Order: sequence, then C-alpha cells, then structure tokens
Amino acid sequence: MGDRISQLSITVLHHILCSLSQKEAVRTCLLSKQWRRIGLTRPNLKFSEKWFNNTRQHVVCIVDRTLQGYFDKNLSIHKLQLYLSSPDPPWVSSLLDKWIPMIPALNIKVFKLNFFQIVN
Repeated sequence: MGDRISQLSITVLHHILCSLSQKEAVRTCLLSKQWRRIGLTRPNLKFSEKWFNNTRQHVVCIVDRTLQGYFDKNLSIHKLQLYLSSPDPPWVSSLLDKWIPMIPALNIKVFKLNFFQIVN
C-alpha cells in the first residue's frame, strides 16, 4: 500500500504544515522531496532571529531569498511574521523598503514585523 498522505491535495498538506510549530514543520519538510516542495510553497511564513545561531544579516538574507523566491514563482503568502532584534542597521531599512512593496504582489493578508531587544 502506498503513502496515503502523499495523495492529499497541496491545500490539505499546507494546512497540515500550518498546524505544526515552525520546528516541526521544518523537520517534516526533511522527510522527503515531496514534503520539501510543499514546505517551499507554504502560505504561512514565520522567521525569528532567535531561531538561528547565525548573524542577523544571515537571517535577513534568508528572508530576502525566500520572499524573492515566492515573488519569482508568483506564489501567494497568507501570513508573514518577522521577528528581528533591531531595525538599526541601514541594510535592514533598505530590505524593508524592498519587502513592503512586495506585500500586494505576494497577496499577503497578514504582515507582522516585530523588533525585540537583546538583553545581555
């Protein structure tokens, strides 16, 4: 007997991913090539600088590449949430200037931009 989950529609598979935590969704996308493709087109995206051990600039580059990929493929995003430590560096402002105009083209319904302070 084959994999019944793989026979579900992409809408149902996206709904499954959206009901998982970000960490669980990433792990699920590692299961197979099909899940990876589903993960690369999921409609709800959440990025937090806290999740990465890399620099803020690296995280922002990941977000930028992801949004550009959705834009290039003419994919829609229902909800986009960004959590960054600070809006201070000039390159963050320039990327926000790039991202904000993409909102209508990506059909983003919910956009949340949150800045938090790192306490040492």
